[in-house]
Amino acid sequence: MATEKVRAFFTFGDEAKANLHMKFAERRVKEIESLAEGGRDISESVLKVMHDETDWVIRLADRNEALRKRLAVKLEDLTFNQKEVLQSLIETVPRKTEMILREALSRSEDAYRRAVILRERIPELENLRITPSRNSYQPAGLGASRAIERANSQYFTP
Repeated sequence: MATEKVRAFFTFGDEAKANLHMKFAERRVKEIESLAEGGRDISESVLKVMHDETDWVIRLADRNEALRKRLAVKLEDLTFNQKEVLQSLIETVPRKTEMILREALSRSEDAYRRAVILRERIPELENLRITPSRNSYQPAGLGASRAIERANSQYFTP
């Protein structure tokens, strides 16, 4: 995680930083899944970092309208995936880890609600209801751009 902090320090521009932090949050989701699949304890610190990275992006998107327009769908997808992964793991982990995951799930549900509100504040997306599939989040790039274009063309035809 130290190298991630260095990368974030040397990443310039709000959108580039937001995409990087979303990538880090998704990396934590994958770590959490790996830990659970390997029967290892899921530390609170990994969950905290996932939430901190996600919250950072949500706060940035909340303050920056142009960025919000470009990231709203990806951010909603990311937070939806986080909550789905945590929910699926709750049933499979030991009791002490279950309590930690339930608290993390509550924070992820809050992040998802905040992401939905951000998307709804974009007039051209306010009526779009997105229900992404599990693990469908794609970091910044062509895949995410195409998904947004496809969603917009389905719901906003002239």
